[in-house]
Amino acid sequence: MALPRLRAKVARNGDAPALVGLNVSVGLADTERVERFVLSEAVVGRHRWLLWLTFASLILYVTTVPLRPPEGAFSLRDAGLFNIPFVCASIMCLRRVRAEPRDRLAWGLFGVSMAIYAAANLLGTLVVGTGPDAPYPSIADAGWLVCYPLYYAGLVLLARSRAARSHLSVWFDGAVAGFGAAAIVVWILLGPALAEIEGRFSTVATNAAYPIADVLLIMVIVIAVGLLGWRPTMMWSLLAAGFAMFALSDGIFLHQEVLGSYQEGGLVDVGWLVGAVLLTLACLTREGRYEAPRQTGLLIIAVPAVFVMSSLALLTYGQGRSLPTIAVICAVASIVLALVRLGLTFREVQTLADTRRLARTDDLTGLANRRHFYERLNDSLRNRSPADPLAVVILDLDRFKEINDSLGHAAGDALLVGVGPRVEDVLRPGDLLARLGGDEFALFLEGAGQDEAHVVASRIVREIASPFVVGEMTLHVEASVGVAIWPDDGDEVDELVARADVAMFVAKSMRTGVELYDSERDRAHLDRFGVIEALREAIGSDQLVLHYQPKLHLATGRVVGAEALVRWEDPTRGLVPPDRFIPLAEQSGLMGALTAWVLRQALAQTVIWNAQGLAMGIAVNVSASSLRESGFPDLVADLLHETGVPPHVLTLEITEDTVMSDRERCLDVLHRLRSFGIRISVDDYGTGHSSLAYLKELPVDELKLDRSFISSMNDDTRLAAIVESTIGLAHSLGLPIVAEGVETPDVQDRLTIAGCDLIQGYLLTRPLPGADLVAWLRQNGCTVAAENAVGVRTSL
Repeated sequence: MALPRLRAKVARNGDAPALVGLNVSVGLADTERVERFVLSEAVVGRHRWLLWLTFASLILYVTTVPLRPPEGAFSLRDAGLFNIPFVCASIMCLRRVRAEPRDRLAWGLFGVSMAIYAAANLLGTLVVGTGPDAPYPSIADAGWLVCYPLYYAGLVLLARSRAARSHLSVWFDGAVAGFGAAAIVVWILLGPALAEIEGRFSTVATNAAYPIADVLLIMVIVIAVGLLGWRPTMMWSLLAAGFAMFALSDGIFLHQEVLGSYQEGGLVDVGWLVGAVLLTLACLTREGRYEAPRQTGLLIIAVPAVFVMSSLALLTYGQGRSLPTIAVICAVASIVLALVRLGLTFREVQTLADTRRLARTDDLTGLANRRHFYERLNDSLRNRSPADPLAVVILDLDRFKEINDSLGHAAGDALLVGVGPRVEDVLRPGDLLARLGGDEFALFLEGAGQDEAHVVASRIVREIASPFVVGEMTLHVEASVGVAIWPDDGDEVDELVARADVAMFVAKSMRTGVELYDSERDRAHLDRFGVIEALREAIGSDQLVLHYQPKLHLATGRVVGAEALVRWEDPTRGLVPPDRFIPLAEQSGLMGALTAWVLRQALAQTVIWNAQGLAMGIAVNVSASSLRESGFPDLVADLLHETGVPPHVLTLEITEDTVMSDRERCLDVLHRLRSFGIRISVDDYGTGHSSLAYLKELPVDELKLDRSFISSMNDDTRLAAIVESTIGLAHSLGLPIVAEGVETPDVQDRLTIAGCDLIQGYLLTRPLPGADLVAWLRQNGCTVAAENAVGVRTSL
């Protein structure tokens, strides 16, 4: 017959039986993203003729088993009908090449292998023959054996594309099971036959090659199923079933050959055909993706454990008996790999414990982190009685950013590390301290009501107030603490933390150290948050406007500029006063964006005025946060270049307190601005501290006297004396001086006599939009002294 296998002489003829070849097409799946394959109607429809041809040949071959010809006789049934399923499988694999771009080479190798295998079958039938006198090994054996390297190469490619991220332990589990399964298969199916293999070296070598290939293929199937979490998808189920049929038929064939009972063209041959049909069905599946089930529970332990126990039982049974060498090697390999897997498990458990600890611990301070704090707080609140209160405390360090910016992050980190031990000294058994992030810490106090929580929080504030020694420096910091009580202030963890945070913000803004949550303050906090978000949107969508107030040069009677004031008309809140939203902009980090917007709009207005024949300058009041930014001078330079305004037209106004907040950094930024040709003015002069001590160090072009000295100077001789002496001081330093807040002619006359240079205030006009200011200038016959301009002030 045209049996697609080697033909071997039985021992009684002097030749040993040989095992059949085995085909494989197994892919290893990704343990995290497994490819699920399901039969697709569209795919089946395109290849329906191949499927019908495969099944028809199988059915026809099975029905003609009783009609098989005598052994050694040529048969069209064996030469053609038997090979059809293998040819169809080859065609399907090669067609799959186009449908699987990432596995193109793997499926191509499988298709070529199937084609070579079918050609070897046909060659064995037509040329070599199948009778007892047929040569063995033959050229057909070379064709069958050469398929195996192609199968394994395809398997490696599939493994690389699907199991590149598989965990090492998963591979070990699969290998343990694979070697264990191979040991059982060799012992049960191939053991008796392998013991009978004898004859010439070429015969023995060829006969041994096939069972070794079978064992390796079984191992690959088991390992692949293990990588799928012992839950094979449809494609893997079809592949595994097909190769299992090949292995089963090979084992039965070898066993019957040893006993001399094998009949060509019988039911054993049908097993190989069924395997080919199953491979064809595997090629007719289409890819879909789903999340692979996590390998948890007893399944991942039970399956490898069963094969380890079976290997141990096999070796125990083999004591004093003759076991196949291959079975012994596979059983020992399974046990050794299991021991290695056990060591890997110990390491994974230790790593998992370390990872869990790190996931719940703050890296810098070693305290509990946000996750740990929320977990413990949730556990503590679960099934808690309302009669047993609990306090949530939020602690934030005051002026920590200044320390971080001035002394560096190393000093800031050292300070944060030092906070933990001080707070923990105050805590009681059962309390927990955690670092939420930055300079914010959280605590919960078991069984603490308002009074006890306030006592503990006050002690924490006192502990933090003690000096910290960081390197060679001694740092003094303060803390603001907010407290919320369960269940009075909230039932949920997030609610309690949020309300403790509100209380902390109140303590920080009022500088009281400790505050308990109050619902009235919470509403104010929510309103504050809403204002900040609306301001953020207003800046981004140009909802703000600038109004301008003229400045008058007393000696010439000419307008030399105007003060610009920010106006915000919110659609829901109406007119929001600057003294409300500007501090919020500073606190929320919006001051940089607001300053940039005002600079751009004010410079653009000067361009419009210049086009109308009014060459007036502009000045912008700069906050402390802007002066601490090293990139601020570059921003100003870019805006000047963008609008084409000369640098000397712009005056930046600062306050004494602004410079004193970070003297060295602010002085560096001011000198860089001055080097560009930008003018610098000291605003609200006289209200700060250390004015005379640092005035000589500032790169100043102008002093602006605060309105608090001007409005009542005619009624208070001491205020008048201060104003006059300040004017004299400014002139002695060669600086012009501006008096703001002038509202009456008497005050103007008094300032003129005292030698003041410029005035501004409601005496001239209220702030006006840019176009209205031009109309006011022309209506009142005012002229602009561009050559003597000292700048236009933009007030935030």
